[in-house]
Amino acid sequence: MSDNRSHPTNDGWPYAVHPSGWFQVAWSGDIPVGGVRPLTYFGLDLVAFRGQDDVVHILDAHCPHLGAHLGFGGTVAGCDIVCPFHGWHWSGEGANTEIPYSTTINRAQHLRVWPVREVDGLVLMWHHPGGDGPSWEPSGLASIVDGFTAGDFYPVHPLGSAIWEAVRVRPQMVLENIVDCAHFSCVHSARSPSTIDSHTADGPRFHVSHRFDSRQGVRLDITTDGLGLMIGVFANAGGVTHVELQATTPVNGDRSDLRDSVWVRREDASADPSERTTRVIERQHTELGRDIPIWDHLVYRQRAPLVPEEARPYRALRAWAAQFYEGASHG
Repeated sequence: MSDNRSHPTNDGWPYAVHPSGWFQVAWSGDIPVGGVRPLTYFGLDLVAFRGQDDVVHILDAHCPHLGAHLGFGGTVAGCDIVCPFHGWHWSGEGANTEIPYSTTINRAQHLRVWPVREVDGLVLMWHHPGGDGPSWEPSGLASIVDGFTAGDFYPVHPLGSAIWEAVRVRPQMVLENIVDCAHFSCVHSARSPSTIDSHTADGPRFHVSHRFDSRQGVRLDITTDGLGLMIGVFANAGGVTHVELQATTPVNGDRSDLRDSVWVRREDASADPSERTTRVIERQHTELGRDIPIWDHLVYRQRAPLVPEEARPYRALRAWAAQFYEGASHG
């Protein structure tokens, strides 16, 4: 993405690499059986495909033979992806399995394989700046949302999904909103800032419980899964009304794809989504979109002059976030 807008030449960001963790690269519905999808994340050309066994794989995109990009014109044969240039077959494990015009295969050549998980209709990919494998598993909504059963909510894709591509924001910047009580009223539609009842760090997860002063007793509980995934549970006196998952995945430099997934509780098991359901989803997408112009011109303040009311949760989250850059050099 390129434009003519003026951006800060130095955004104040202290890290020189992308963080480790699980990051969303697609919704499951984006990659049907036999589907191939080119991806660009973490400054890398990648390809995702779903074999006939219904398993999604992500590999480095360029064929080791003569460099063709497997995501543009590549096809699926069984559980392999086939290069569009010379028809070489590559398995989900990155091995050459067939060369159609030769009696041999090339056992010396491999494509890098990226760990993948499908959770709640999202395709997640593991990234680590040093190349290490997964050190933890992503959470399913059932483990975060009390009583969550997928069938009780409308399918998230395509009804509840939205994407903003190449936004000028880094994953941690998005997550810092969860401890920013004041921005709920300044940027979003809250009548007043929220009150944080609790904030806790637990390994790769950070939890924040917000209370909004209203007659409806609205609460927002947010749990992160690393820096790439943020699950917000909205509830009132009647229980959970909807769940939102914001996913921020680095593309290159300071640009990230920002995805929003909203699950709204079904009003009737057999009914189509109502106008009310559509409004709830559209409101959540709209609210997230209001942050983007701010991020687009933001200079990150590593040593921000925080006031007492906001200092403790902000500092706790930033200290927790540092673990995802361990071993990385500072910029």
